Amino acid sequence: MTGTTYPVGPLSYERTVQAVSEALASQMPDILLDAVGVWCVRFFNPGGYDSPLQDMGKVLYLDSDYINAIISETGYFTRPGIHKYNFATGRSDWFVEMPNSVGGLDAAGGKVVAAGRKEIKLIKLADGSVLKTIADVGDMTMGNVYEVMFDPEDDNVIYFTDTWRHVLVKHNLETGEQLIFGEPGVSGSDLSHLNKPLGVGFRYHGGRLAVTVCDRENNRILVLDRDTLDVARLYYANNPAFYSQMYYRFADGFRWVPMDLFSMGSPEGDRAGFLVLSAESGRQLGYTPLGLEWPCMTPDFECVSACQVFHVLIDLRRFISAGMWRRVPPYTQVLWRNHSITDTTDGDATKPVVSALWNNALVMIRSDQSGTAYIEVPDDIMREGVLVRVPPDHGWETWDSFDVAVGWNHYAPTISPPCFRIRVVPSASATVSCIVRMT
Repeated sequence: MTGTTYPVGPLSYERTVQAVSEALASQMPDILLDAVGVWCVRFFNPGGYDSPLQDMGKVLYLDSDYINAIISETGYFTRPGIHKYNFATGRSDWFVEMPNSVGGLDAAGGKVVAAGRKEIKLIKLADGSVLKTIADVGDMTMGNVYEVMFDPEDDNVIYFTDTWRHVLVKHNLETGEQLIFGEPGVSGSDLSHLNKPLGVGFRYHGGRLAVTVCDRENNRILVLDRDTLDVARLYYANNPAFYSQMYYRFADGFRWVPMDLFSMGSPEGDRAGFLVLSAESGRQLGYTPLGLEWPCMTPDFECVSACQVFHVLIDLRRFISAGMWRRVPPYTQVLWRNHSITDTTDGDATKPVVSALWNNALVMIRSDQSGTAYIEVPDDIMREGVLVRVPPDHGWETWDSFDVAVGWNHYAPTISPPCFRIRVVPSASATVSCIVRMT
């Protein structure tokens, strides 16, 4: 976005269309632009010497007029913290400073909970007073808390992910009791470990409310029993950042919307896209190439709020009908990158890759020993799509194989399987790099 001047503050609809079009054109000049701006209700680019906002994280609206909101200030350019912000006046009603960069937040029962990497603060919504600070994960201090959410049915319970500690934590705000999924400080890929988890969400599973966690480095989404945190369902997805059935919380309860929100990222850490899916069929309904993060519903169920430094408010009906998903620029989609690992003769497998949204895959392997590469697929796929559902206890079977020579090797299947991983078995211990690019 270098070289482009963006307006400050809320815009008219006409100016919003122009601003979003300029933003997209400067980032991705080859993307389809015929429907840009149709779905955007508000484009807000913070900044200016008189603005309390500089780099927005999550925007959680408190009313159907889109005036009052709780906003996390990530702190990359100014002080990190939480604002109760008024879009009509352009001023904060209160601000709570945090010691570290802030991302995730949620509000329920007159309270706000905010994640600030090394600590979580519980804040009174009315005046911004801090009610409680949480800084521990089990016997360890927090490493890097990414997301925090209230339990939709109990605002005395929160769920949060700690990316560096590789855990999802269910925390009781009254008793301090914690139920932890994962082993604090230890990453893994089995059904009792996580590897750099990101977003937390919720959905109904088997007639009961369940919690979802995006297990980023394992390319999977786990649906967990809310009481025990046992794995109830497993999806594979590319670099998942957030997944939840859409809902909004009211003073007297919450309401569900029959769609899912899913956002994905690139292997380098930036968000690559934002998706709206049908909860029942898994069918893709909408896609935007803006790297949006922290999606959440507005109180009127008509819009989704999301950010990537700038903030956009997306009209869901216009968004779905606009068809932004029709062209996905393949050059942005390196879906898996492995930087030089030591591979023994027993072989080592990459994390799974999902081929939805693209026509085909290009696998690039560099090795300093010859050997064989195996394309492996789940032995039971229950549903295909942007999210590939498999039984939690599934296995892997060989779909194809090819010889690996010393140096770079390229492999492109005639048709990409819906979900696959690569296992390289060298003839002797080798240093192996692998890249999967979707085309």
